[in-house]
Amino acid sequence: MSRDWQKDMKICEEAKTNGLMDGLAFMLPDIGIHWLQQFAEWKAKAYELEVRNHEMLKVLERIKLEIDEFRNYIDIEVCENAEDQVRAFNEILKAERERADRAEHNEQKLKEAIGAAIRDGGKWENTYQSLIDLQEVIDFHYPKE
Repeated sequence: MSRDWQKDMKICEEAKTNGLMDGLAFMLPDIGIHWLQQFAEWKAKAYELEVRNHEMLKVLERIKLEIDEFRNYIDIEVCENAEDQVRAFNEILKAERERADRAEHNEQKLKEAIGAAIRDGGKWENTYQSLIDLQEVIDFHYPKE
């Protein structure tokens, strides 16, 4: 059964104004029951929304913590807009890729130098020459800071 709250309020106000509350008594149970049931539904929905809102706030708080943790990890200052944030992240990502490529290149050169030192160690008049060559490669690719 669907009722119109505005019409029900108008009926009640007119009855009260005109002193017809006794004549309205036969309608009050239907009106009262309907709106009490409606109120119970709205109250249940409000509680459900409140619970969902609380859960969403928890999720948002977790997301904020993860974003802050991520920013700390990549050492990005908080930017004014998302576009600047993405640009800063891409610059850091590019620098990290370049660093990884250099490390990979240095590792390959070091492997080659170690292989040459092992393979050619006995070919030199100075038996330590291969180790000296290896040390030069290490010093070149991994300078002491």
